[in-house]
Amino acid sequence: MKNRNVVGITLALLACMSTGMGAVKARGIDSNPLMLFNFEDGQVSNWRTANVGRGERQSVELARTEDGDPVRFGNRAIRLNFDMTDAQTSQTLCCSYDPGTGAFTIPAGPNGARKLGMWVYATPEAQGIWMRVQMTNLDTGGLVSVFDGEPTIDWIGWKYVEFGFPASANNVPLGPRSNSFIRLLSIDSGTTGPMTNGYIIVDDIRVSHVEEDTVPPTVATLTGNGSHLNGQTFTTGQVDISAAFNDNHSGISSGINHKTVRITVDGFAFKAGDAGFSVQQDAHIVSLKGLNLSDGLHHVEVYVEDNFGNMGTKAASFTVNTGKGAAVSIVPSGSQVRIGSVYTLQLNTNNPSNVKEIDVTIQLNNTGSVDEWNGVEFARSVKEGVFRFNPRLGHLTVHLKNDAAVTAAGTLATINISIKKNGNAQDVFRCAPVSAKVTHADGSFSTFTFNPIETRLWADYDFTVVKRIVGAPGEVLVTDPHGNPQSGVRVHILAADRTPIESAVTGQNGIASGLTAFTSEAQNVYIYAEKDGKYSYTGFLKSLRPLLTNAPTHIRAGTTPNPTTSKTITWMSNPLTSTGPAIMKVAKKSEGVHSFKPYEGKVKFMEYDGTGSDWVGKANSVTVNNLEAGTTYIYQVGDGTNWSPTMEFTTAPVTDKFSFSAFGDLQASTMEHMNRFFAAATTIEAMPARPLFSLNVADIVDTDDRYEYYYYYATMFDRHPVFANIDMVTAYGNHEYMGTLNADNVKFTSGTPTIEPSDKYDAQLIGSGSYAVEYGNMLVIALDWAGRSGHEPQTYQQEQAKWLEEILSKTNKTWKIVTLHYPIFPAADHSSSQTILAPVFDKYNVQLVFCGHGHTFERVQVYEGNYLVPITDRRTFEPVIGGTLHFQLGGMKETNRNGRWVFCEVDGGKMTVTVRDANNNIVPEECFILYAYNPKN
Repeated sequence: MKNRNVVGITLALLACMSTGMGAVKARGIDSNPLMLFNFEDGQVSNWRTANVGRGERQSVELARTEDGDPVRFGNRAIRLNFDMTDAQTSQTLCCSYDPGTGAFTIPAGPNGARKLGMWVYATPEAQGIWMRVQMTNLDTGGLVSVFDGEPTIDWIGWKYVEFGFPASANNVPLGPRSNSFIRLLSIDSGTTGPMTNGYIIVDDIRVSHVEEDTVPPTVATLTGNGSHLNGQTFTTGQVDISAAFNDNHSGISSGINHKTVRITVDGFAFKAGDAGFSVQQDAHIVSLKGLNLSDGLHHVEVYVEDNFGNMGTKAASFTVNTGKGAAVSIVPSGSQVRIGSVYTLQLNTNNPSNVKEIDVTIQLNNTGSVDEWNGVEFARSVKEGVFRFNPRLGHLTVHLKNDAAVTAAGTLATINISIKKNGNAQDVFRCAPVSAKVTHADGSFSTFTFNPIETRLWADYDFTVVKRIVGAPGEVLVTDPHGNPQSGVRVHILAADRTPIESAVTGQNGIASGLTAFTSEAQNVYIYAEKDGKYSYTGFLKSLRPLLTNAPTHIRAGTTPNPTTSKTITWMSNPLTSTGPAIMKVAKKSEGVHSFKPYEGKVKFMEYDGTGSDWVGKANSVTVNNLEAGTTYIYQVGDGTNWSPTMEFTTAPVTDKFSFSAFGDLQASTMEHMNRFFAAATTIEAMPARPLFSLNVADIVDTDDRYEYYYYYATMFDRHPVFANIDMVTAYGNHEYMGTLNADNVKFTSGTPTIEPSDKYDAQLIGSGSYAVEYGNMLVIALDWAGRSGHEPQTYQQEQAKWLEEILSKTNKTWKIVTLHYPIFPAADHSSSQTILAPVFDKYNVQLVFCGHGHTFERVQVYEGNYLVPITDRRTFEPVIGGTLHFQLGGMKETNRNGRWVFCEVDGGKMTVTVRDANNNIVPEECFILYAYNPKN
């Protein structure tokens, strides 16, 4: 291990470990770790990078102390740059880094306490990024992943991060995984996941074999002149600083390294040997006396390390106001920072005659830069003014000498910060003080500071890509932030390497049209709009190839609130060549095709632009009302020119005797995964009395932005037209919500209704995938996934509970069943569902809740939180009476005991449930009977 050197302070305890003086045994420190990289040789050129093709950019650099980089130990580390600012939204973004094949070998060994550790310096731009590691099993070449402790970055500065080895790494030799040893991910980008441009720095990547001290010390108190610092104002410039600290945490403590304790005031570090600085080691107190500060704002921070290197800090700001001397301040020009604009800071003083020199260093994040020629404008009184901007570190240093004889009170320098013209809605401008010092007329000096600035970047224009189909000119709509179309705005299309492809100006309707180079082929591009120095955000997207043919395909039934008198049919066709509206011609079968009556519906272009996908299709949906119950109809769908074959459906009868089927998670990624669904469809089509509906519990697609996932599912409807015309009651889960903002594609093709707005509940929070349907003597309720992005699960559930109360209190149906994705009992994915939703089910006697997510086939019956069968008795399908049966339906592609589907026959208040296994065979011992029984009676 190399010397651990932080701001010139050496930890002697560990230094000998790198100088060949032999192993040191210290509490909480592995005396003989396996060092994979300490980067002191300066070699990072072999490191490779990769991404998942969603607009991410990444690179690797060597971090060096002589360049001003924060390096944890020694003089070298590695800097991992990432840029997700212009990537796709509502995606999983990933930037990956690896040192090259054969760069290291971790010998086989038991996992136990073995951990991969590294020091990670996190920036504000890295907040919210999920950090993962992957390795290769050198015996088999297989992937080793899902290490324990993979963190979501929530710290700024240095932190030691440990990754526990997974079971697949036990007693096998390991090496780096190609292009994915270290992975930085943004989950649900633009919503919960960041889309930022920044870096992390990594130092000392090592494998330890004992439990180590990874908990920082605590700085318990921080006082000024004997009072706890909490933003107060002092009327004297003489402020004595004191802090108490300890390493009294649970677990192994390596003890305080008193030699490294320091205090910074306005960015200037005071440490052992400096005048007025002292550390009482036995009492664990550090003091700094004799400060003489000028009027204005000041910032103090205490740093305490333990012997492992963990650092504890505590910071506070305060104001000095003596009414004497010179106050120097840095004042921002305003609160809004706009893309492509110039943002200014003013260096002001109230007493120029007492200002001789000023030295300031501020740090900008990568949304701002300073021009080398006119980045800083000095006042006439400044007889010497120089500045330098380091774009790599974002450091601006300003030095000025003031001529007090010609200075009027006011601004001595104006800093012009150029804000980048390409950014996204998540971009934030940050400006923070590093250090600031003023030298007074008498030669004395004092420090000062300013409050850090952090604010989002604002755009003057928004844009929406209206058309991006390969083979047809592209169109882009430009509006102001309020949605008003803007004319005369130029839309720029850039290639993936940021070179221009083409541009066009918007007309009176706000649309820039005729973008033929953009759609000449399927390609990745960046788009932004500008006019007169005002800009939109920059977006990354793809031009998309058209899917399918003129003829309708993927024809299937959805559901409606009243399926006795209405029917919804959806289908897909080619977006270029099927140009007409969505039309469905319907007639009673008994009356024949000559009685066809046309009904027009909705059209939506389905964009599939996920990883490895660049497709667009035309989706069509028509709902026909005023039908007759229990009646067979014939129909055709098309665009007015291209028509499907004649097909048929039967509306639901008014009956207390009917059947339905129910299916678990699918997530098919190959056609083979559809085999059991195909078998189930064949079985259902052969039934003399077919079910009124089929129900699923979500995760039908793996992600909503890749056409092939929907294609596997849709192929079942193409191959089984009878099954395709049975209503499908669809729930939506976490995988439907991957890739699109609101599961937009699969929701449209599923043809499900939505609830109406009301002053009794918030329909938006309840979700556009929540609805209620009536079949016979049964009310079927679909609840949208509780963990949608934007709010905590309980926020959605509280509104869903209000809606459930509204509809359950009004129904007179014998059966009340619910389909949703996440289980509630026995193991809730969101515990709030047991206290928010379950009591509503009890109150209104909901007999059956179908769920999925876990790919496990199990059930429990619960009433008022109590299990009516032992909780361990999850697969004993006896005819237990009462409560709510919480039924997890397994997985449709599972081949083990969790691979099941069920067929339910309702006869008044009795439901007979038949269970079929992965081979489509009935499992007699798992079949059961359920009664619509209220345990309160």
